[in-house]
Amino acid sequence: MLDWEPAIFTVGQGHYITDDTVARNLNEFAKRFGVSHKLQNIGATWFGSGIKIYQASVQTMFFAELMNKEWWDDGSFGTWGKGLYRGVLSMYASQIAVNQVCEEVHKMAQLDASCTEGLVSESYSIHFWHTFDDFSKIKWHEGGYTKFINENQGKFDTKNVVGYIFSLLHFATSKYDILQYPSSALIQ
Repeated sequence: MLDWEPAIFTVGQGHYITDDTVARNLNEFAKRFGVSHKLQNIGATWFGSGIKIYQASVQTMFFAELMNKEWWDDGSFGTWGKGLYRGVLSMYASQIAVNQVCEEVHKMAQLDASCTEGLVSESYSIHFWHTFDDFSKIKWHEGGYTKFINENQGKFDTKNVVGYIFSLLHFATSKYDILQYPSSALIQ
């Protein structure tokens, strides 16, 4: 995949539009810039020409700065799943940017595959989505898997996505102290 450049700008799947408040805010923001929403819930992984990637990246930063000032000027962060959430600001901004820069966009389910289900053999990349289901990066940041991983060493079904993630975490924790990493350092 390193040298794959599809004819159509290709993205993974996302899951950050969690309710009508998020959808409405994104639609209103996009309209102000004359951007139509051809595609929503765009993943973090992009493939395309270098110039399109560059243009979408620059626009993402521009929109993220504006959104941050407009939606979180008071320093709040929001709560995942309940309206706008600052933790996925880059995803909100990239949705507007990709739709602005690219005339045509293809979403590929194998990119940014869900971290809660599916087979590893059907996933090109796995995105640790914000979710409360296993595997949950929210639960991981809170240290919620430490005991489970330690008790199930080497017993994970690495053919499924969740088992594969737990297997990777087990391997990493045997070499590094990642389960003890303070979650506060990850979100600042």
